Parts: sequence; C-alpha cells; structure tokens
Amino acid sequence: MAVRKAGGLLVSINSQAPNKAVREHLDGLNFDEVMPEFRFGDSRIDFFMRKGDKSYLMEVKGCTLEIDGVGYFPDGRDKRGKG
Repeated sequence: MAVRKAGGLLVSINSQAPNKAVREHLDGLNFDEVMPEFRFGDSRIDFFMRKGDKSYLMEVKGCTLEIDGVGYFPDGRDKRGKG
C-alpha cells in the first residue's frame, strides 16, 4: 500500500513492503538458498542467502519519513535509535 504525495512521489505505508520487494529481487538472482527471518544468535536477520560456498546476511530497512525526495531512518523516536 502506498500514498501519492504532491509531485507524484509514491511513499509506502506498508512496513512489510520492503521485505517483500527484496525477496522478489533475491528470487531472481539465482541463489542456491534464500531464507527469510534467519536466526543468528539471539537475533533474526531479514535474509540469509547462499550461493556455492559463499553465504550472505542482509537486513532490510524501510522508512516512512521523506523530505524533499530523501528518505530518513530512523523515522521516529525510540530507545534503540536514541531519537
């Protein structure tokens, strides 16, 4: 789901959209394995990918704050972001 701002810019308001878009992209890159929500110690990483003997971890971020065409993150005050 997105909203159209003045000037025609589309801004996503669906927090799951970035991960879905990245997953679609990764599926087209011929990885041997793509695992979402990968456990890494006490954390979960958005994606684990493997191709041959190389492994990759990817964290995906989205934002809802846009000013003059630039997205900002973090876009809200929280304890983790110390904002």
